[in-house]
Amino acid sequence: MKKLSLIVFLGLSVALLSNKCQNQDGQTVATERPILDRPLSTGRQPQIGREAGKMIQSGAVVEGKLVLELEHPGGCGEHDYHLYFSGAYVKTLPPGAPMMLTHEQTTDDTCSQTIRQVVRFDLSPLGNSGYDSIWISIQNHEGEYVFRP
Repeated sequence: MKKLSLIVFLGLSVALLSNKCQNQDGQTVATERPILDRPLSTGRQPQIGREAGKMIQSGAVVEGKLVLELEHPGGCGEHDYHLYFSGAYVKTLPPGAPMMLTHEQTTDDTCSQTIRQVVRFDLSPLGNSGYDSIWISIQNHEGEYVFRP
């Protein structure tokens, strides 16, 4: 009986995992994921992850957070995102805060679904700058955002 239960469990697990990565019609499917909250990383920019500015579909500053809608291939693995600011402001009006978004695949993901992920980055570290407003730009992304601490 234990052997039969184990075989059934393994069979269902394989079936569920294979369906998770494939669309029944062979088409790309957009998969929505829960909103992620992440801190703004300050200091040196990372040596990990891939630059991900081109993944941004839309963005806005809402209640002190930079909210970005990202889109990229995947569907079976875990993904993480980081927004980096060196701490150096650009002398513009308003002052600029150039940033870099990275995408890190924390597990193997061989799937080809389209993942839509909303990530909120806390901008409160910029609130100590002494500026009334800060222009935010992200490497390899055309959008610009204004943060008012």
